[in-house]
Amino acid sequence: MRSHLLVLVAVAFSVIGLSLWVPKARAQVDPADIINGLNQLFNNNSNSGISGSGGGNPNSRTPPRPVGQLVQVLAGDRWQSSPFPAGTHVTVDGPGVTNANTFKLPASLVVDSNGEVVANSVVLSGTVVAIRNDSSDEVRLQFLQPSGGGSSPVSPAPTATPPNNRPSAGIGDVVVKNLSGGTVRVTYKLPTGKRYSVRGNLHSEVYFDLRSGRTDETPDIAENTRVTFEGYVDEFYLDRNTTLMLTIHNNYVGSQVVPQAAPSPGSPVAPLTPANPLPNPSPGSNSNPLPPAPGPVATVPQNTIPTARTMPLTSEVAVGLAQRINKEVLQVLNSFDQGSTGRVAALQRELVAAGFPEDGAAAIGGAATDGDPTKIAGLFKEHRPANASVPKTMETSHLAIATFRKSFTELLTKMAAGSSAADMAANIQAVKEQATNLGAAGLADAMTLTQQDLLIRDTINGAVLSSVLSVGGSAPPAGSVTVIRHPMLDGQTSYLGLGGVIVTRSNDDRIIVQKSTAGAALGLPISNDAPVLDSKATSAPRGIIISNPSTTRTTLSYRLNGQQYNIQPNHTQPLAVGTSWQIEFSTNETNAANKKYSLKDEGTYEFVIKDGQLDLQTQEFSIRVNNPATSNTILRYTVDQILVEVPAGSSVDHKSKLPLLIQFDRGNGSSTATKLLQTKGDYYFALNRESQWELYAGEAPATVSSNADQIEISRPALASLQKNAGTMLFEFKDNVVPPRPGNGLLDLLKAAQ
Repeated sequence: MRSHLLVLVAVAFSVIGLSLWVPKARAQVDPADIINGLNQLFNNNSNSGISGSGGGNPNSRTPPRPVGQLVQVLAGDRWQSSPFPAGTHVTVDGPGVTNANTFKLPASLVVDSNGEVVANSVVLSGTVVAIRNDSSDEVRLQFLQPSGGGSSPVSPAPTATPPNNRPSAGIGDVVVKNLSGGTVRVTYKLPTGKRYSVRGNLHSEVYFDLRSGRTDETPDIAENTRVTFEGYVDEFYLDRNTTLMLTIHNNYVGSQVVPQAAPSPGSPVAPLTPANPLPNPSPGSNSNPLPPAPGPVATVPQNTIPTARTMPLTSEVAVGLAQRINKEVLQVLNSFDQGSTGRVAALQRELVAAGFPEDGAAAIGGAATDGDPTKIAGLFKEHRPANASVPKTMETSHLAIATFRKSFTELLTKMAAGSSAADMAANIQAVKEQATNLGAAGLADAMTLTQQDLLIRDTINGAVLSSVLSVGGSAPPAGSVTVIRHPMLDGQTSYLGLGGVIVTRSNDDRIIVQKSTAGAALGLPISNDAPVLDSKATSAPRGIIISNPSTTRTTLSYRLNGQQYNIQPNHTQPLAVGTSWQIEFSTNETNAANKKYSLKDEGTYEFVIKDGQLDLQTQEFSIRVNNPATSNTILRYTVDQILVEVPAGSSVDHKSKLPLLIQFDRGNGSSTATKLLQTKGDYYFALNRESQWELYAGEAPATVSSNADQIEISRPALASLQKNAGTMLFEFKDNVVPPRPGNGLLDLLKAAQ
């Protein structure tokens, strides 16, 4: 974003027809607050990303390799890429660059006039690069991608934490999502003797700072790695062959453990040291077969992928909109220009009627029209008739008009020259101050309206994409974006610009600027989080299931109808219904008798540890599936072979004694996704980066950060502005005396051509 767009000075005064959006009601607010609010929205135009320790960028776990994409950016051009895989780097070199540099995406770069590559502090939405070439020659971008396709934004940290002595023989993945509203430091402490590779160096402890709204994926880290969070008491241990999915809330950390490879039904885990000392024989290979799922298999219904009409924001689109905005601004400015010259003409007639010579009245009027208040007093003294009685207010009116036109004429000149809102800010401010002092509310409102229109115009112009990106369209950006809804935009297409700016048509006469997400702006739910892992299951679980959840963090032993079993954390053992199953296990309490239960009814029976004692309890799965779409999008899926439909903005609740098997079409009949939901809680549908439907654990991300991040601007009628401008400076009539040659707005525009 161009910095000069933000150099605006705002003054407090009341205005009619301009309102800031607040919940349930629209309140009249200071227009200066609206100008400041626009500046804040445009100045904070991207969401924060993950930053490594010590202020560095996230580190890639594997060395980069070329992906065969070379982009040339000519001198004076700007360009923004489409999203790349996480961990991608870009090397900037070429004739316009003094020294080649490599940056990790996302990166906002400027090549200055000396050929130096400078990284801006702005963090872009998505894994993209935006670059402006201010050098005298072309620059080249070469993209480098992690060879393994994955990355882990972690950085080495001091090893002040006591060593983790838990044994470790396998690996797993960790996915952390931050919904806390602030940045949280996440630390991984590996088991003794285990190391994690960061930039080719091995570390026993790594950490990273995860910003709110972001998700980090750390694959292939040692089992029993301890995960802790700064400012939280929660801690978690990673199990072998599982994905530990953690969600940071403002007062707790939620967890879900998803197995990567489920064990065969009825087969015990490889023998480990039992948690409770019992003999450990091996069961037969054909134990406890599951019964087949009853009834025919339901057909998975097709889900439609909504088509949002999106195009890159090109200079052609921006220029067309800017011309309409300029025309609206010029209509207001030209009206006040003619109104002030009309008032001068009326005062000239009054001077002649009071006995002033016509040439003297014309000279006084000319000084007022030319915006030269220093001549007014002298001309009145020179041409005043000897015996004439001239009210002092006539001289005061001429002086006020000359003062107004001094700033206003400079404003007209800059407007005709195509200056930015920042360049005109001082002139607009001077007119506002005079209008406030004279009580000319309509003039003050007109200046505020002009300032808002020009600021929005310049922001749209500053978001224009390079023609290189115009070929083939552009994907909606991830994260927070700034949406400008403008009534002067033609058609129903939404335009995607640099820095996360989306320009689309307003549904009414208001201009709306809001901080949102691309999905919300387009009426579609879009997510970059890690989805629920696909399952290879062909039918829903049946019968009796014994579960050792990840929360026990230990392998448990038990006897089942006299047969000994060991079960690892986050594993289950299914049993057939129709057989009476007797389960016996130690509670781990000294000298306490073993617990014994008879399992007959279908359902899930989960081991729990309460007050240090092991027990078994029934588990119910309460699951809510949400459709966060705001457009008219109905999503369909089958749950345990039953068809379910979820309208846009609605949710469906499910309760079961067994894990739920959900199947749905990814979109337009492309493919079927199968998900086994083994953790109770909320889930939501959203489109992934490939614009396919996916299912995600947790609550759907907020579409708008807060009510204060939306500003509504209503345009008062020109007649209302004129009526409230007063009569000291203006005389608005149907047949106004035209401005003197060389001083009118039309002449200024002609002179600029």
